[in-house]
Amino acid sequence: MPKATNRPARNCHLAWVPADDIRVNPAAQRDFRPAWANDILSNFDIEKFQVPHVAQREDGTLYALDGQHSIWAYREYFGEGQQVQVWLHERLTEQGEADLFLALNNKKAVDGLAKFKVGVTAGRETECDIDRIVRANGCYVGGGGNNQPNAIQAVAALYKLYSYSPEILGKTLRIIRDSFNRDGGFERPILLGIGMVLARYPQADEERLVSRLSALRNGWNGVIQKATAKREATGCRVDEGAAAAVVDVYNSGRGGRKLPSWWNSDKDGAA
Repeated sequence: MPKATNRPARNCHLAWVPADDIRVNPAAQRDFRPAWANDILSNFDIEKFQVPHVAQREDGTLYALDGQHSIWAYREYFGEGQQVQVWLHERLTEQGEADLFLALNNKKAVDGLAKFKVGVTAGRETECDIDRIVRANGCYVGGGGNNQPNAIQAVAALYKLYSYSPEILGKTLRIIRDSFNRDGGFERPILLGIGMVLARYPQADEERLVSRLSALRNGWNGVIQKATAKREATGCRVDEGAAAAVVDVYNSGRGGRKLPSWWNSDKDGAA
């Protein structure tokens, strides 16, 4: 173990500085994002506050290097005239500030799947409820493969469907499960395509949709193929192409009440 005298020294130190005096240099920082800052403020917890990095110029002025959104939330939460503890970097040039900003943010992003799992472990309400709904329908959120067709990796799609309603999320998963006999299909375009149709057309009959999808040539891959063709023909987003394809499949065959075309301007029940 290295001796104490051999410890490498840092070029910064912890210090308390006036929060109101910290500025932001747009040439060495990302743009301020109000939505992100307000999200930090709405969930502010001083025990989870990460110490920001701040540069002090030779004239004493302070500039945020990393953590400008957290500093903003700190000031809003505690009010004016507060001190904040920071990692203080002294006598940096503007170029040095920009270089340090890049170094501090040279991190491997935490992917959505990992963040979701951590959210469940942390007991967060939304993640736990999504996980409950997914498991109730015989699936799980995680890595998949040919031997794990009930695995769902499209976490962002799950959040989107849940934002429509927990019921729509559960119904979407059930339709995919029953249509394709647990042979996969929990892909982002299919999840969103079916969910968007259910959100816009609450009158859609679940049994009819399962019947039509289960008879589709190439199974869930057939939905992907139809969605791709719609996107190439119209230039729409892939989720819109999938929704249009699902409506076409629903309306196929004789009899029964049909849904308006996805492209119909009269969007009954639009979400």
